[in-house]
Amino acid sequence: MNGQINRISVGQRLLEGLFEAEKMRMSAEQYIKVIMPLSDEKKLLVRALERIYSGVVLIINRVLQYEYVNGRVKLSKDKEDNLRVFFKVVRKYGLNEEDLAKVREILFIGRKHRESGMEFSRRNGFVVLDDDLKHYHLNENKIKEFIIVEKRLINCVKRAFRGSFSV
Repeated sequence: MNGQINRISVGQRLLEGLFEAEKMRMSAEQYIKVIMPLSDEKKLLVRALERIYSGVVLIINRVLQYEYVNGRVKLSKDKEDNLRVFFKVVRKYGLNEEDLAKVREILFIGRKHRESGMEFSRRNGFVVLDDDLKHYHLNENKIKEFIIVEKRLINCVKRAFRGSFSV
């Protein structure tokens, strides 16, 4: 009975995580589609990236927790190992290779932004500079691509768990 309760609570947390990720995605979309055309503030690109990154990380964590509790995966203390497990698991949810590559890019650029000591705007976007002086350019189109991929990720996870509980 205790295992059943644990599965239900993790399922509930998955649903809550999907809802929260959807709110973050809609927030990023509002930054890009509504606020940015009015203000032309390039820093909004970074704010949108932060929302997208947080939403994707939340989805990854919730999916891994759900799969772990149901005995389908083994997790480790190493984040990179767990990320590899996620990318294996999420394939069965129906996300294509192109979208998986974009999810990896979101995670990579999101981490670079968090670790970055320097960022600045350029006329058509925003640049994140890492410690090795490599730069990563964000523009409106790139963020729109990320928003679409996050939406697909959310929908794939919803479809995969639709039979398990009401989504």
